[in-house]
Amino acid sequence: MGPRWRRFSPARDWALRHPVLLTLIAALAVRLAAAVFISTVIGLDRAEFSDVETYDRLAAELADGRYHDWGPRSELLYDRFATYVLPLSILYRAFGPHLFFGQLLAALAGAATAALTCRLLLMVTAARWALLGGAVVAFLPSQVVWSSTVFRDSFIWMMTAAMALACAVAARSRGWKLAGLGAVIAVLAFLLGHLRWSTLIVACWALVIAAVLSLGADRLARIAGAAVIAVLVPWYVGAGPAGLEYVRRDSPAEIRSQRTEGADSAITGATRDDLVHLPRGLSVVLLEPYPGTRFTGDSVRLAQLELAFWYPLLLVALFGIPEAFRRRRVLAFSMVTAGTLVVVYALSEGNFGTAFRHRGELVPATAVLAALGAPTILRVWRERRQRAAPGREPVSATDR
Repeated sequence: MGPRWRRFSPARDWALRHPVLLTLIAALAVRLAAAVFISTVIGLDRAEFSDVETYDRLAAELADGRYHDWGPRSELLYDRFATYVLPLSILYRAFGPHLFFGQLLAALAGAATAALTCRLLLMVTAARWALLGGAVVAFLPSQVVWSSTVFRDSFIWMMTAAMALACAVAARSRGWKLAGLGAVIAVLAFLLGHLRWSTLIVACWALVIAAVLSLGADRLARIAGAAVIAVLVPWYVGAGPAGLEYVRRDSPAEIRSQRTEGADSAITGATRDDLVHLPRGLSVVLLEPYPGTRFTGDSVRLAQLELAFWYPLLLVALFGIPEAFRRRRVLAFSMVTAGTLVVVYALSEGNFGTAFRHRGELVPATAVLAALGAPTILRVWRERRQRAAPGREPVSATDR
């Protein structure tokens, strides 16, 4: 190591000792900067985005007591979005109804998602690769944008990331610690149930699968606890036992049709047949918008710019799948949740703008796979260089 690099050694050593803290600070800093830029330079128009107007109105009315006049529609919306709207209303009551507080909450949740992803990776890989995974979530442009505006999506990411970490720890825990983690997971599932039902239901089913794949000791207790959570939490929030009522009531074709209506980036020609639509749906969720697309809107332009990062990230993530399978007891919840959401969104998305925003739920798991795949790629590259130069010393295990 030359003198130039030695100057960075203290900072590098600190980063490797505190990867989660560094990820949190960096992710929060970039989101706060983006939030300030959006609010002061671009501006947030409540009337331009229906979701923003809904969160803002509910929080303001809750803050000043007008919720007593709510009708069934407002009560239903609040019940669906309470995990985001309630803390926003508390800030409104204390400081006034300024949309920047909604951006601040989203930024905190987005930064926490990056830190939780980094912490999960520390359970299965070295600190430098955990930092890489955390950096993906911290700096991917879409992650920054969606968690710097007044949307609930970053809260959804945070809840699922926290559940993934809790499940990973629970897979190795026993006794009272396991019971405590079960209570934490139940609370996180309840909070997720007041953000997005489809993600809650997928997460609850993934919870049971993760329990089945956990260590043999106390496995039955984990399965029983996971099954209780998976049945009762969706039932309590109104989706029916294990979410089956919601699944039966809202078919993917109906949801897809609703999301197509009036959308500038509608997926034209979306068939009513789910199996026929699935290949196009997978393309929209994972790969589009291709160059030359006819989709319009700011989210489409952002997605096209991000493809330069997204495609290589997906490629590296593919190399991480075998490593993730070998560590399935720890990563089962994260991988099953993401894999199921890919199919769910592929079947139900009717316009690209919504699909791109929902793609954000897949980023933490993709970052985990990329962090596991990167060492494999680096090792193969070094081994090929070594074979090309036979006089060099073999690559040591620590270098890998």
